Amino acid sequence: MQIKRLAFVLGFEFLAITACFMAILSVQAARPAAPLMLQVLIGYGEEQQVRETLEPQFRRFEESHPGVKVQLTFSGGGWINQKLQTLTAAGQPPDLVFLWSFQFAEFARAGFFLPLDQELDPAYLARFFPDFVKYGRFEGRLYGLPITGGPASIMYHPDQFDAAGVAPPSAADGWDDFVRKAQALTVDRNGDGEPEQWGFVWYEVVIRDWMTWIWRNGGDLFSADERRFLLNETPAVEAIQWLADLSNRHRVTPPEPVLWVTPWTLFNQGKAAMYAEGAWSLDGLREQRLPQDAAPFPRRKTEAVALEAYYLAVHRNSAHAKEAVALAAFLAGDPECQRAMNRWGWGIPSVAQVAYDTLRQEKARWNIQVFLEPLAKGVTRMMPYPLNWGPVQETIRNAYRKVFDGTTPPRQAAEAIKPKIESLIRQG
Repeated sequence: MQIKRLAFVLGFEFLAITACFMAILSVQAARPAAPLMLQVLIGYGEEQQVRETLEPQFRRFEESHPGVKVQLTFSGGGWINQKLQTLTAAGQPPDLVFLWSFQFAEFARAGFFLPLDQELDPAYLARFFPDFVKYGRFEGRLYGLPITGGPASIMYHPDQFDAAGVAPPSAADGWDDFVRKAQALTVDRNGDGEPEQWGFVWYEVVIRDWMTWIWRNGGDLFSADERRFLLNETPAVEAIQWLADLSNRHRVTPPEPVLWVTPWTLFNQGKAAMYAEGAWSLDGLREQRLPQDAAPFPRRKTEAVALEAYYLAVHRNSAHAKEAVALAAFLAGDPECQRAMNRWGWGIPSVAQVAYDTLRQEKARWNIQVFLEPLAKGVTRMMPYPLNWGPVQETIRNAYRKVFDGTTPPRQAAEAIKPKIESLIRQG
């Protein structure tokens, strides 16, 4: 009797435990699974504007990908490099990263990103301007999808040209024509030797802003294999001397110390008639704080022109690589996403048809073809950013300050730093 009673009690307890266990399973089954979370890191622009642009696009992506959520991490103040390195070292990498050309190149070469070639259909990539895609590749593999950007150009104030009775800069101009127009637009009203209006300004600190002139004269910064420093060769020497002469011989450009600091302020204030800028400053053309337009660089031996872009890359250590690639493809290639990000004014859309449609619909008061034609013709070039670009750039631009102030000939400056530059490249 006691044995039967014990068996009954044990049996009852077993049934109770089983019922409780099943109840727990039922509750867990009813509880929705935690969403898969994708982290997107960006560090440019104003945070509020970036969030207002991207977060509605994230919600669109989430609607078509149930169970996926997208969060934005904003790292402003120029700290995105450090943020990416810190998160990676901590084992908490972002899934996607927005990066400017030279930063993207640095991290792609260092192996931070996932190759995308096998993940994307060639028909998808065909929608972009080819040069944008070309410079998203390293050693033959695609690491970045272009978002926005564009070629360099000569920005100018049409009213100042009209007042001087001078035709605006155009594709028909050669370098001598450019100098003559800059001379006509340089105005010293009180004769004190300090012009109130300069014919032209350019930014000496960014080597990209030298390169269109060097490339157009047939020169280059490095050899094709990026092992040899080439600014000591005649085409580059001639182009750099020509730039230096604008200040020291023709007196149409401010002295070197001004070019080293903030020369664009002279253009924005109407104190310079022309400025070498690019599609990455599209907001200035749109705002028209002073009347301005865009023109191509003066012709020379080639049509090459500098290109810059923002790229979107998938981190190699993303825990959700498949979903991250899908989000990258959506943000870069979806027409609505492209139009939304185009409103930032950081460049033209990287998808060709969206760029054509968007700029035409704007009914812009400036020459949109300056940005579209070089991309359509495939003559844009991006800086060859080696892995250790920071010390390479610092060495070059510091040495050339004495070239642009007229103290040192450009070939002499190049020969002096050539061994160090080539050593830095090898170390990279």
